Amino acid sequence: MADNTLTFALGGRVLLEEFEQSVTLFRRLVSALTHRTEVDWVIEDLQPGSSVITLRGESEDTAKVAQTIQDYGDVGRALEHNEELQYTSRVVRAANAIKSLAQTVEYVRFETSDSDYTIYANGPARVQFPLAVSIGAVTGRVQTLTSRGSLRFNLYDTIHDKAIACYLQQGQEELMRKAWGRRARVSGRVSREGTSGRPVAVRHILDLEILEDVAPGSYRIAKGTVPWRPGYKTPEDIIRELRDA
Repeated sequence: MADNTLTFALGGRVLLEEFEQSVTLFRRLVSALTHRTEVDWVIEDLQPGSSVITLRGESEDTAKVAQTIQDYGDVGRALEHNEELQYTSRVVRAANAIKSLAQTVEYVRFETSDSDYTIYANGPARVQFPLAVSIGAVTGRVQTLTSRGSLRFNLYDTIHDKAIACYLQQGQEELMRKAWGRRARVSGRVSREGTSGRPVAVRHILDLEILEDVAPGSYRIAKGTVPWRPGYKTPEDIIRELRDA
């Protein structure tokens, strides 16, 4: 199942005008890479809280969509490593404008089903903490399933409550049955931000385990807790004593 999506993300604290500008520059770059071919780019997913936008390419010629996505990733890699772009002047102008945008936010990230490339404000010198990739698992709630040309879903992780793009492979459709809206643990090749460790994508998924929702107040029966009784010190008093010791 060939993937037909590409994603653009901004990191850090993003102002409304910066997000608006990023969408315009993203559109210009994709348009320049498409280069008048008959491909319609449709908004597949938009996560303003995470400053993430995903487009889906639609065309009778799927090879044209695939080529644009490959070129998009190549541009991201070149910008990340400060390499010269071997593309048309339209592409170079749009890519350089996006690189300039990185000066006003923490970073800009290019994402496809195969890779992630991050452009930091100060160029390659800042890329001392690149995305860390390893086999692992992420727990969260499954949202925004799509199977139009590709099989992709967003997982909102339990810790950061940010959208994590999860890319399934052909033949893994069965994993998604009854998963939408449920808590799940997704295992696979996890890409994480080098500085914070926050997961941003899961690829080559090995398993998807649906979890039961945590019942309200269940923390009260956690092992190791001490039931409160009249006359016991409050947590505030204990903390104050430890602080003043």
